[in-house]
Amino acid sequence: MSLRRGLFRAASQGLFSAAGPWLRRRYAQGFPERTGRIEGPLSSSRRGKPLWVHAVSVGEVQAAYPFVLAARRDGYDGPLVLSTITETGRSMALRLLGDQLDRVLRYPWDAPSYVRRALDALDPWGYVTFETELWPVLLWELQDRGIPSFLANGRLSLRSWGRMTRTRRFWGDVLGALSACLVREEADAARFRDLGVSPDRLHVLGDCKVDALFQRRAASDPGEWRRLLGGAGPLLVAGSTHEGEEAAVCEAFSRVRRRVPGARLLWAPRHPQRAGACLERAREVGAASLFSQREADWTILVLDVVGVLFDLYGIADGAFVGGSLVPRGGQNLMEPAVWGVPILHGPHMEDFQSVATDLDREGLSREVRGTEDLEQGFLSVLEGGFFPHPGATERYFAPRIGAATRTWGVVKRLAGQDNGW
Repeated sequence: MSLRRGLFRAASQGLFSAAGPWLRRRYAQGFPERTGRIEGPLSSSRRGKPLWVHAVSVGEVQAAYPFVLAARRDGYDGPLVLSTITETGRSMALRLLGDQLDRVLRYPWDAPSYVRRALDALDPWGYVTFETELWPVLLWELQDRGIPSFLANGRLSLRSWGRMTRTRRFWGDVLGALSACLVREEADAARFRDLGVSPDRLHVLGDCKVDALFQRRAASDPGEWRRLLGGAGPLLVAGSTHEGEEAAVCEAFSRVRRRVPGARLLWAPRHPQRAGACLERAREVGAASLFSQREADWTILVLDVVGVLFDLYGIADGAFVGGSLVPRGGQNLMEPAVWGVPILHGPHMEDFQSVATDLDREGLSREVRGTEDLEQGFLSVLEGGFFPHPGATERYFAPRIGAATRTWGVVKRLAGQDNGW
């Protein structure tokens, strides 16, 4: 064991032990699993060691979704467990993949005793973590046990890369524990190479979320959503908004209503627990209610549930994607794009910069920089000035499909699981 790893492990164990009483109160639900206590059989019908997939929250679960389906379609019938950190991610995993998984776990905190306890209980043949979830103690323990580990759908924003370069040796050691980094695009690969990942362990495979979007679109029923929501008039969606940009959304929509009185707004705050505060602001503009308690004649409907925003993009006339008027890195523009919906986004798209650049170039999205821009963007959508070319959506997505299948293929091959089950 290197001195660096030993010191980090000791510090991590000490920190979690000291915080134990507070953590038990704060995370009473699922506390045993968070400390690595995984009890009971994984499945009564599937045999063998499990594959452990980790997806921290909703976005990562959506990336893991087509990967799991690709494994099952390929004939893998062994146990499959998926862990999340957030409760919203857990709910999404159960909704999308409940019948494909043998267990949905709460991820163990990254302290040596918790990690070892979880690995002793699961004894996986492989571990796949999605996007940016790199927990040092677990990755080192997997390496020590000879269990293959993979970063799938890996991405590294300029902001995250910049932070990691300040502790380059540490992150080089963490990334060195991975069997391979399977990343979305060449820009991500270049940043991982800079942090010390050797080219032979880097694979550029595309974005698994593209496959997930098409699978979810095929399963969605826009007509049923229209019937469920009722009402008439053009519909705008403000998705995944953050505090600091919501005043601009409300003011822009209020101005739009003066020119298009029948316009309605579906407003989805990034964190559902903020729905109450958003509802109060929405009521200053017009008749508003929560999605879970919706009334018949609403002008603004505030989403207070998880897992429906994607389907609602499918019935929208236009969408603003949040986390982008404020410096939060943006959100995934591909969700509305797969429906061919005109998209507005702010200038802060650091976590999805290449997606924003490409969609802007294809005429599927436009950048706005504040309240007035957002108002004009909404009006352009509603009055016909901004409507993507019918073939633009297919042209953008066609070369991007298939990443999940490619990712499963590499995991299977490098983990030595390609000779049958």
